[in-house]
Amino acid sequence: MKFKKPKAKKRPHFINEEIRAPKVRLISEDKKQIGIVSIAEALAIAKERELDLVAISPKTEPPVCRLLDYGKYLYSLQKKAHEAQKMQRKVHIKEIKFTPVIGEHDIDVKLKKIKEFLDEGDKVKVTIWLRGRQKRRPELLDEMTSKIMKILEDFAEFETPPKTEKWSTHLIVGKRKPDKGDKVEGDKPRIPTEIKKVKSEEEGDRSTIGEEEDEPEEEFDQFDQIDLDDNLENGDKGDKDADT
Repeated sequence: MKFKKPKAKKRPHFINEEIRAPKVRLISEDKKQIGIVSIAEALAIAKERELDLVAISPKTEPPVCRLLDYGKYLYSLQKKAHEAQKMQRKVHIKEIKFTPVIGEHDIDVKLKKIKEFLDEGDKVKVTIWLRGRQKRRPELLDEMTSKIMKILEDFAEFETPPKTEKWSTHLIVGKRKPDKGDKVEGDKPRIPTEIKKVKSEEEGDRSTIGEEEDEPEEEFDQFDQIDLDDNLENGDKGDKDADT
């Protein structure tokens, strides 16, 4: 039994002797332009510096070639592609089903599950369907659909309109994007500096008004006490005069 030799992977760039152009625009390993040179001279420079001559832009006239270690260059490209792929998250579509006779507690549980899926970055296919004897009352489907959609409006965004197929209705929802006017939890509302100044001035005026109001009360108390003392003294004198 004959085994076929695995095909060698095609490189994404032309390197060294694979470059057929008579002249190239040469760039050094530190990204400085050397200028337009013949292919023989470019290969000689690459060999002298123990680097590869890589055609970065082969379709230009003349082709742009760069001196670099091609093995390390390919590794860096693969690493960047792997990191970019790692950052991209696949979006899954989960499905949650409701029936018209479902209890309120079960509705809350399913809605909580929808919120979890949306927070994880997934989308949710919400299906409302009739089964058994429920099919005799098709109006229940519209009533339940309206009820669920009204609840979902608070935290979800409808990506597809509700689509009815005989005994079921389904729609796809995603996470609701916060509006500009919505207040985000943990963020304090920003107060303009002008309003802050007005508030500080008003607070200062209030503090001075309070101090001015307190002073007359103290003086009034002193006057009351002085009058009382005078009356006592006058009373004592009157008693002494009466005794004499």
